[in-house]
Amino acid sequence: MTFARPSFEQTFQNRLNFATLKSQPNHSMETTMCGESMMLFQRVLIPLGLMSDSHPILGIAADMAARFHSELLLLHLFNHTHLALRDPSEIAGLRTTLSKTARKLLKAGAERVYTAILEGNACYNIEEVARHHNASLILLTEEAQEERLQPWFGTATQRLARRALIPLLVIQPGAKLAFGKPIVCVVDFSESSRLALNHAMAMARDLQAKLCILHVVPEPISYPTIESPLWKSTPLPAVAATTAVFENQLAASVLGSVGKIEIERRLERAQSELAMFLADTDLSDIHYEIQVTCGQEVEKTLTVARSLKAGLIVAGGGSRAGFTLYETQTPAEALAQVADVPVLVFRTAPDLLHTSTTREDIAHRFN
Repeated sequence: MTFARPSFEQTFQNRLNFATLKSQPNHSMETTMCGESMMLFQRVLIPLGLMSDSHPILGIAADMAARFHSELLLLHLFNHTHLALRDPSEIAGLRTTLSKTARKLLKAGAERVYTAILEGNACYNIEEVARHHNASLILLTEEAQEERLQPWFGTATQRLARRALIPLLVIQPGAKLAFGKPIVCVVDFSESSRLALNHAMAMARDLQAKLCILHVVPEPISYPTIESPLWKSTPLPAVAATTAVFENQLAASVLGSVGKIEIERRLERAQSELAMFLADTDLSDIHYEIQVTCGQEVEKTLTVARSLKAGLIVAGGGSRAGFTLYETQTPAEALAQVADVPVLVFRTAPDLLHTSTTREDIAHRFN
């Protein structure tokens, strides 16, 4: 028996079939969708990777389809190694399994369900398919991701959170997407956080959910804190004894006093900046609250979300390009990686991608 990978013609044919989405108007959706937030769930891309047809994320997709009458794009991805070891008849069986899954989602209320099987890099293919077929949202989980590149570049979910310009909804194993529960929107006064806030407001308005607008002020790093000794977000076992020293001897010290004054000053400045940030924002028809706190952003966000029993965290992922993609994680990326609440990440295009790179411009920058 000869094992062969699908030909380029077969793979290209899959792409052609997927591309027919652009020429199929959905008139029924124009009448069923009445809210601005519904457009976010209009066409959802679900990369399946090596997941089974009973994966929990498909149940979430079914609930989403039933509520918003979404179009669902099921994309099964193989890397080159997997294709080289599989019998083409097994891939044909996979198409049958995807068709059965699609019919289940149609019964659940999806407007349309499309399936495709592609070969190659997961992160690249997800981005390309989402962009070329006008996906409004990418639904991902950390499960069943490729292991080869994790030590250097992270999972496909982590890489997409760093670079994808299409909204990314990341649901960790065990987390549940609950519409109608409070929504926590983390703002840092950036363009991406404004985009996130606009969508969070639209969802809160359409779903009649409470909106919590949260801004976390970084702690001063000029002194150690009792909660974070040696400036670590999580205390190390080796400094447990040091924590007691901080608590007993430095609580009323000069360093502690300076730290309290600095925190109060930062909170006051953050509150005034947040008031300016929200000056042109209409919150009149939304049940909302505003919180400004100080600490480590990921930890504080998770604490607030758990206290409110939130069903969703919305955050701006910033705008990075080039080597900055591999620098320290943004808070939104870290939240998507560790949160036990679904995290919706919005990114804006880096300015670097929109600037001219002619010789005259380069010479002008260096002169």
